[in-house]
Amino acid sequence: MIAVADFRPLLQYARRDETRVYSVRVVPEGAELWAVTEAPGRVPRSVKEGLFTNAAEALEFLEEVHRTSVAGGWRKI
Repeated sequence: MIAVADFRPLLQYARRDETRVYSVRVVPEGAELWAVTEAPGRVPRSVKEGLFTNAAEALEFLEEVHRTSVAGGWRKI
C-alpha cells in the first residue's frame, strides 16, 4: 500500500489480485476521501473521491461506496 502522510484508512476491499483502500485526510476545507487501487505488476492508481464538510454527507457517501463496491464484486477485508 502507498504510505502517504496524514491519510487514515477507512475501508479496504479486494477483488481478484486488486486491493482498494479508501482513506481520509483532514484539510482546512473539511475532509478529503481518496481511493488507491493496487495490483501486482501495475502502477498504483489514486483518485480523490470527494471533499466533505459535514459528517452526514461523508457517511452517506461511504455507505454508497460500500454498496457499489460489493455490487461490483469487491469484498471487504
